[in-house]
Amino acid sequence: PVNTSGETKHAGERAIIESGAAHLIIRTSWLYDASGSNFLRTILRLARERTQLQIVDDQIGAPTPARWLSDISTRIISEPVGNGLFQGSQGGLLHAAPAGHTSWYGFACSIVDGARKRALPLTVKKIEPIPSSAYPMPAKRPYNSVFCLDRLEKNFGIKPPHWSDALLSVLDEVAQNEK
Repeated sequence: PVNTSGETKHAGERAIIESGAAHLIIRTSWLYDASGSNFLRTILRLARERTQLQIVDDQIGAPTPARWLSDISTRIISEPVGNGLFQGSQGGLLHAAPAGHTSWYGFACSIVDGARKRALPLTVKKIEPIPSSAYPMPAKRPYNSVFCLDRLEKNFGIKPPHWSDALLSVLDEVAQNEK
């Protein structure tokens, strides 16, 4: 863990694991949705308010739609296989995110491109990549948040979509909500 948030999450995971109870801990990354407060909504707002954006390009991860995570989580706990719910290969720690990876800059560019294709009103003309050092944050962020997703498919039969494909339906929802 590189910050207090990561340290407390890790401590919670360790406590669950060490308890000996049957469990499944689902880790995800870069969660976003068509509503609420998240990176996608922030980029859309800023792309309407500004002509230029500067976005960090040296942190990578897999943007994860909240609805997709909810759907697969429901599927996992509704269809126990093998040794039973949270037992053996069905328990432990599971990484759940779309396939592939991008930077925050790449994600922002895809959001803006997708918004333009859906005729959402934007004023942004230029998106500039910047290093993390040019955008100081109160908490340090990991440079690499990419997960190994092999277990998701092998143990649960879930083949994650590519992050860029998963973004399309969320942008469709944003566009539909704004009509």
